[in-house]
Amino acid sequence: MSDRVAVYCASQALYKHTIPAIKSMLMNGRPDRIYLLIEDDEFPEYLPPQVKTINVRNQPYFDLTGPNIQTVFTYMALMRAVLTKVLPDEDRVLSMDCDTLVVGNIDEVWDKDLGDYYLSATREPLKCRWDKMYYNTGVALFNLKAMREDGIDDELIELINSRKMVCPEQDALCIVCAGNIMEMPSDFNCNQYTPRTDDMRIRHHCGY
Repeated sequence: MSDRVAVYCASQALYKHTIPAIKSMLMNGRPDRIYLLIEDDEFPEYLPPQVKTINVRNQPYFDLTGPNIQTVFTYMALMRAVLTKVLPDEDRVLSMDCDTLVVGNIDEVWDKDLGDYYLSATREPLKCRWDKMYYNTGVALFNLKAMREDGIDDELIELINSRKMVCPEQDALCIVCAGNIMEMPSDFNCNQYTPRTDDMRIRHHCGY
């Protein structure tokens, strides 16, 4: 069975929100290890040994004058599109937004067999069309091994650097990985955009 590996990407403005997010993961998610991608050499608060920080401030993947840098979203969110490169020794990770709280058992996510799918995420019905599915990647299980082998990461980088999008890395993932995204039950990404559920496991405080 694969290790349970979670990853968070936090800009300095989101550090304060990251603490309860990681605490909830440690308490209820029972991960083997957590990676925290940050903009500094050290995180300003105490972190337990299971959490390893990685400074990606000088990341080489996205041009800081590119079309998706100066948006309402921090460029740190784009790091989800290059986890294959930032975490070269990991084949599978659960990527979490900093505004999430693990409030129930998530063994079903950890144990999910992705097969050849690139990731698993919860769909956003209002953005889905008859010919196109759209997913919220604020909580997403990534098959980094498959993405790495098929060069998906390079496709994501090229798209994000060349075309302006509303939700840059999420839009890019939905475009590049179309047809290779396994649907995740909304229990694991409860927010205003995903289908309602009576069994909340992960609360995602996105939206208004």
